[in-house]
Amino acid sequence: TTPMIKRDGQWQAANWDEALALVADKFKAIAEEKSKQLIAEAETAEAEVTESEANADEEGESAEAVNTEMAALVSVNATLEEQYLTQKLFRALGSGNVDHRLRQSDFSDQDAAPVMPWLGQSIEQLEKLDAALLIGSNVRKEQPIANLRLRKAVVNNGAKVSFVNSRAYDFNYPVANNIVVAQQNMLAELAAIAAASFQLSGCSAPSNISAAVSNATVNDSHKAIAQQLNEAESATVLLGNAVHMYPELSALRVLAEAIAKETGSVFGYLTDGCNAAGAWLAGAVPHRGAAGATEDVLVGKNVAEIIDSASDEKLAACLLLNVEPDTDAVNANALMATLNDAAFVVSVSSYNSASIKQVADVMLPAASFLESSGTYVNVEGFWQSFKGVVEPKGGSRPAWKILRVLGNLTEANGFDYLSSEDVKAEVRSQCESIELSNVVDSSIAVEVNAVSGIHRSSDVPMYATDSVVRRASSLQSTVDAQSMCVRLNAAEADRLGISSATSVTVKQGDNSMSLDLVIDDTIPDASAWIPSAVEGNDRLGAAFAEVSIEGAGV
Repeated sequence: TTPMIKRDGQWQAANWDEALALVADKFKAIAEEKSKQLIAEAETAEAEVTESEANADEEGESAEAVNTEMAALVSVNATLEEQYLTQKLFRALGSGNVDHRLRQSDFSDQDAAPVMPWLGQSIEQLEKLDAALLIGSNVRKEQPIANLRLRKAVVNNGAKVSFVNSRAYDFNYPVANNIVVAQQNMLAELAAIAAASFQLSGCSAPSNISAAVSNATVNDSHKAIAQQLNEAESATVLLGNAVHMYPELSALRVLAEAIAKETGSVFGYLTDGCNAAGAWLAGAVPHRGAAGATEDVLVGKNVAEIIDSASDEKLAACLLLNVEPDTDAVNANALMATLNDAAFVVSVSSYNSASIKQVADVMLPAASFLESSGTYVNVEGFWQSFKGVVEPKGGSRPAWKILRVLGNLTEANGFDYLSSEDVKAEVRSQCESIELSNVVDSSIAVEVNAVSGIHRSSDVPMYATDSVVRRASSLQSTVDAQSMCVRLNAAEADRLGISSATSVTVKQGDNSMSLDLVIDDTIPDASAWIPSAVEGNDRLGAAFAEVSIEGAGV
């Protein structure tokens, strides 16, 4: 609960004035250097350099540009106020590299994404449904309240609830159709359901999905799902948590929205974390400002681009807002490498961890949500504000106050807030005219290609979702807690010749890891299930990728 500064590789306690001044001075110096470079580049572009002058310039060596790339990675569980102030601070410093979508890997259709992904209906409406299709969702463990509403719909209304998943999850109500395939084959399943939906509507598929739909192999389950949605008086198609992690998110989103449209169903999202909606509204994305604004907004790189570009231009500075990099990203291995190479990393967090201590240069202790005030925006779009119930522990401070002071110290405009209510009011005023809609205005061409080999699949276990539950020893003692292991079905293990092994070596790209083998017939063929967000997760790579598996012991 005391600010810490890493000096010569050793952590030392510091007072708040010292720590904040260090961070602000560093950020400000980088921003000023970037401004100088932009001015110099503009002047160079305008100047007409003759060939003789260019040759003369070759006689002397040009100064190497100082690295000025900055980024801020924001927790999906941070408050609206914290998310807003982070993006406001970094854009004031000249960087639009701000993102909260650490568990997302496909950003190709981000410009077509809604201003805020939401349920598309009230939570209460879920129990009034006659039919539903959930894609990439373990709703019973990920959104228990929504699952309760769906269970009521099944028990009381006889609703037909169907799933398309990359693992056979256990639900506490009868499931009408349960399609379970390896993640790399889910696109083909959705294309088939879409094909059945267009057959019922008699309409032609849009050009960007027509090939995928016309080439789909439609079976009775696909037809049944489309028929149930089409005949229902009230129906919905929902994208679950796991879909946002998939490498084919954009294509899956386009197909899911097409199914909803053709069957007259409501299209919606079950989102990750407690404030994904708030992060979008706060502008904690690189391509939009608060309230989804696109005009006069400093655009930056998404988290995948930040990681990719860091291999050529290492980050000069990065701020982590309540982020634990070894567990909170879809590719924790790549994120840890990026942060390890960064020149200056600041962690503003309620918790420290081995990974934060490894990558950070300054740790600023933030009050937990119980010790601070703020706002979360739920999946319906309701703003839910709260106040701290206890005083911050030790020397920790509310994160919004830390960010406000950094704004003041870096001389950014508009950081004279007296309370978190002032911050919320500023965001609220910008959101007054927005209209929520999940319509996918995307021209992404959907291609369904045959994929060979075994691919890693994953989800985030319910007691590994954030820094709070990961530290709850009682929750970690339950059956829902998971540790690093690889799960294969019995037939797949037989094909690989490892059915009698107790541990195996999993190779993913340039990384490899010895893991316990668990035979689990909820896992489909061609799939190796390895959980995300648990200890050791950062030693492999992306949560969804091709892997090879060899026996390591019997």
